[in-house]
Amino acid sequence: MMGLMDISQTTSVLVVFIITFLVVWLWRRREKPKYNMPRKQFWIPFSELLGSFADTDSLLKKIGGNQPITRFQNGFTGPENFLLTTYKGIHEAFIKNGHLLTGRPTKFFWTEWNTHHDTGVVHGIFNSWGDLWKQQRRFALMTLRDFGLGKTSISEMIQEEIGYLVDEFQKFEGKAVDPRNLLMPAISNVTNSLVFGERFQYDDPKFQQIMKNMMDQFKYFLLAQNAVVYPFLRYIPGDPFKLHYTFKHMGISRKFLQERIQKHMAEYDPDNIQCFTDAYIKALKAEKDKEGTYFTEFQLLTTVEELFFAGMDTTVATLRWALLLLILYPDLQKKVHDELDSVIGARRVSMEDRASLPYTEATLLEIQRLGCVIPMAGHSNTEDVEMMGYTIPANSNITANFLSVFYDESFWNNPNKFDPTRFLDESGKLGKIPDCLTPFSLGGRVCLGESLAKMELFLFFTNLLQQFSFKIPAGEEKPGLKARIGLLRYPLPFKVEVHRRH
Repeated sequence: MMGLMDISQTTSVLVVFIITFLVVWLWRRREKPKYNMPRKQFWIPFSELLGSFADTDSLLKKIGGNQPITRFQNGFTGPENFLLTTYKGIHEAFIKNGHLLTGRPTKFFWTEWNTHHDTGVVHGIFNSWGDLWKQQRRFALMTLRDFGLGKTSISEMIQEEIGYLVDEFQKFEGKAVDPRNLLMPAISNVTNSLVFGERFQYDDPKFQQIMKNMMDQFKYFLLAQNAVVYPFLRYIPGDPFKLHYTFKHMGISRKFLQERIQKHMAEYDPDNIQCFTDAYIKALKAEKDKEGTYFTEFQLLTTVEELFFAGMDTTVATLRWALLLLILYPDLQKKVHDELDSVIGARRVSMEDRASLPYTEATLLEIQRLGCVIPMAGHSNTEDVEMMGYTIPANSNITANFLSVFYDESFWNNPNKFDPTRFLDESGKLGKIPDCLTPFSLGGRVCLGESLAKMELFLFFTNLLQQFSFKIPAGEEKPGLKARIGLLRYPLPFKVEVHRRH
């Protein structure tokens, strides 16, 4: 009975919300803007909740049409919101005017999560801005490079983890398995090694528990984001927008990472710096008496969180798209197998082999295009900026829609088709990669871990394909390419049947 009452109450609140949203949208649409801006368009604020009424993935591919910039309603009050839907518009914003677009949207889920309760300052690197962002991003880049980012040492670390992952896949010979359950611990261990200087055994109960929690925490991200934009939605009984659910799971992950950090602080040895956390603790101690320092324990925690979630989840999502596409296109999987057999043979694939594997590299590029695991990226401008014939007022939310670019027919012939040869020239060699393929974003806020992610993708993908073939499990329904958009763009859950090749 109480459940029915909650549903009825939630429905009533949502009806009132929709009516209020429409009234506010119509009223604000009539307002004469103070700046030369595009006419405001209607925006469905909770497309995931509406289900069949609005497919978020399809909507993002089409929204804005051929217009380089669209202005839309997002919240009853607050800054202006703009969506960039063409490569020309994104390039003008993030490259030409990139120095003015280094801020982050304030009405953003992760911004709220990373805001210090006492100071109101947004921490981390991904969501911060200003001097804090500049200093902390510079420190993170330099420190990660010191620990082998983009070098042979990190490649060897990845190769070691691949050995463990191959053993795990081998256990499912001839069986069906959800690849996410195997990929996530492996990629997490690479991040663990960089951040904490250690790896976990896959059968460690605590590690398994935290992996499951991390898998669940961003399941409803897009839905929860609505309760950040419209704060009153979080008070509806039953948590229909899953904000409390998401924060609860993020809190469990944060506690786990906090415990690891505290362990490193307790065992800190300035003469034995083994990982990113140790290096940060050293800087924190050196800066502790400086007024206004950005090196704090909370900044360390939020940075470590971002290194885990952003780095791990994007790579896992891309590899999941890779396996999904290859079981749907077995003839193309065979071409990758044939190239690996011809060029590599039985030895392990290394980064030095990359230039000798053009078809495999083209396949990875096409996977990143079709998968488009980062469909949107939000920035904010620090001052008024002229773009595309319009004046964008300071502190506006400016979002790049990479999904629309990656499926833009003016750049890609038959964009819905999985076709690695679009990246090859007539001789079968890798051609010039189109500028509009930007899986790691572009401009001043390009992905911090781009070099690591590229290395992980190539090494995990090639070594798994060298050792195994994958197919749709017998008796299983053929999976589709429909995506779920949460924090990233994920394929819907699927299984692969594993077969050892050698």
